[in-house]
Amino acid sequence: MEVHHPHSSHTGKKTFKEYFLEFLMLFLAVTLGFFAENMREENVEHHKEIEYVKSMIEDLRKDTANIQDVVIRFEKLSLVFDTVLKNFDKGTSKFSQSWSNNFVRIVKGGYPDYYYTDRTLQQLKNSGGMRLIRIQRASDAIVDYDDANKDFITEANYLGRIHEQVVDESFRLWSFKLLNQKLNSTEWRKKKVPEGDYWIIKDKTQFENLYNLIEQFSQSILFQKKNLLSLQKQAIDLITLLNKEYHLD
Repeated sequence: MEVHHPHSSHTGKKTFKEYFLEFLMLFLAVTLGFFAENMREENVEHHKEIEYVKSMIEDLRKDTANIQDVVIRFEKLSLVFDTVLKNFDKGTSKFSQSWSNNFVRIVKGGYPDYYYTDRTLQQLKNSGGMRLIRIQRASDAIVDYDDANKDFITEANYLGRIHEQVVDESFRLWSFKLLNQKLNSTEWRKKKVPEGDYWIIKDKTQFENLYNLIEQFSQSILFQKKNLLSLQKQAIDLITLLNKEYHLD
């Protein structure tokens, strides 16, 4: 039996309109996918940005507290310097327990160190994350604060060299060996220098040089204190700026 197949009036050939609609739908799907991916990445990066800013604020708060502690210790140390310098001639000509205590404190005690908290900054630098700080004012202020801390470290290195010179000259002129032999446990706990003549060399020129070094050490301490107060203000201003720009108050 002969089978007859029905003939369709549709030839299977797509019209220009159909091609255009398919292209338009495909274009819209790709475009929407692209925008959706961009929005997802934007949200992820914005979240990272906020987390970095919050972490930076925590570091800055630690810095301001550490600076305050070091400034207070610098102020106490400045009183020690004042005592030694004002009474230098008397202290080097005859034994004075008060003067000797302060002199040994300068030589053996050194000075307080300040290290800024760069945890977040290092993370930003190592991961290339500085680009995430998209608010230019905030980014610039963070970089400026980092630079200010680097300048402080340079000045701190100079302070360290001055201290080394004071120690070297003091060790040449004063017998810490004799001091250790005379100290008993009670006096050591009280940081009390026993009476005695500890000067190995008693030369006016050498004493003059020692005085100059201690005075320079004292001025460097005052300069570092001023730098620290400036850093503290910069840190506080940066906290205020970040809170304002990122609405974290």
